Amino acid sequence: MSRAIPKPTKISEPFWAACRAHALHLQQCSACGHYLYFPVYMCPHCAGMALEWKPVSGRGHIYSHSTITDPVSAAFPADGPVVVALIELEEGPVMMSNIVGDTADQARIGDPVRVAFRKVDDVITLPVFERV
Repeated sequence: MSRAIPKPTKISEPFWAACRAHALHLQQCSACGHYLYFPVYMCPHCAGMALEWKPVSGRGHIYSHSTITDPVSAAFPADGPVVVALIELEEGPVMMSNIVGDTADQARIGDPVRVAFRKVDDVITLPVFERV
């Protein structure tokens, strides 16, 4: 893949480890039960500090999307149209990702999606989403 690649940090490594295993894990606050994305040290809902990594369904729907047809920089070369979307997961958090697959260009707000994984290298496997 010829694009900017995320770099795991101490707080995000459990997320990336799960993605390498083709699983989507998010933090859940033990105090209020909210699932959190992106990785944090403290719950933004209740200020709880007891956060656990939990598997989530990987299902959700397209909250918003945009199709990029021209690369915006050398970090994102022309790989064809890229559909960038906000995905609202069943568990509540909203993630930014890509819609992939044969029907990605037909993405519509509200479409149901499920997580898939794209290996970039031995450290990073990206969670992407396919229309269901």
